[in-house]
Amino acid sequence: MRVDARFAKILTPATSLPSGGPFASVLVPENLDDLYAQELKAISNASVPRTLDKPHRGLVQLLEKEQSRREKAAGRDWAWEQPKFDTPLGRRRLKLLNAIFLTLDRRGHEGDAYEHDGEIHARAMIGDTYLGLDFAIVGKHRTERQHGYQRPAPDLPAATPLVLRLVPGFDRNAAVAWQDDGDGALEAKIAEIAAGIIVAGEKKFRQTLREAEERAKQEQIEQEKRPGTARTAQSAALGKPAHERGAFAPGPRYPHVG
Repeated sequence: MRVDARFAKILTPATSLPSGGPFASVLVPENLDDLYAQELKAISNASVPRTLDKPHRGLVQLLEKEQSRREKAAGRDWAWEQPKFDTPLGRRRLKLLNAIFLTLDRRGHEGDAYEHDGEIHARAMIGDTYLGLDFAIVGKHRTERQHGYQRPAPDLPAATPLVLRLVPGFDRNAAVAWQDDGDGALEAKIAEIAAGIIVAGEKKFRQTLREAEERAKQEQIEQEKRPGTARTAQSAALGKPAHERGAFAPGPRYPHVG
């Protein structure tokens, strides 16, 4: 948990986790495979709600905008602001995200999504660690040009194979992916997906600790290379992990619920 600097004299900061571990706690195993098994067991069953009548809070704003577009377009032969996801495949994506977010919520985590240029942009939040979620169609499919962009044809069936990619760095480099295949549809893999996202969040959290210490060491080396620069209190502070000296604060480990 991050605390405002004004409370520094009242509250004693917790000892930072070392970047090399150990990472085990009462709620988090050291081994990430054990964490996955733990989360999968805790989630147990997870299903996809048949409607979006009771959406996760992370989808409310997007759905409200969709409803506003729907109302403006009602009764008109043509309108510029048409709903973006009133297609079989678009509705399926939203239902899948809703199920994933609701499942993460049961474990104390968050998720949200917004629309930009007709695409869904989604993310999961494991504590203060953010991970991108990206849907794509598997294989070739028909497209149409809409407002200057090539988009999947609106009449593609809901059963069109999809892949959900987890992108920790929001850079299109997927760490893991799940898709419709012979083992089942994405709807049957919600528990597996949610557990995988939680593990990826913990993995990224541990990586941020290592990266923070590496940056601090490099800054110290660069500082000491400068001619005529004495090792001041500032340069001495650079020898500390970045999250201790305030230059970089990786998010706190996430709190589990249930």
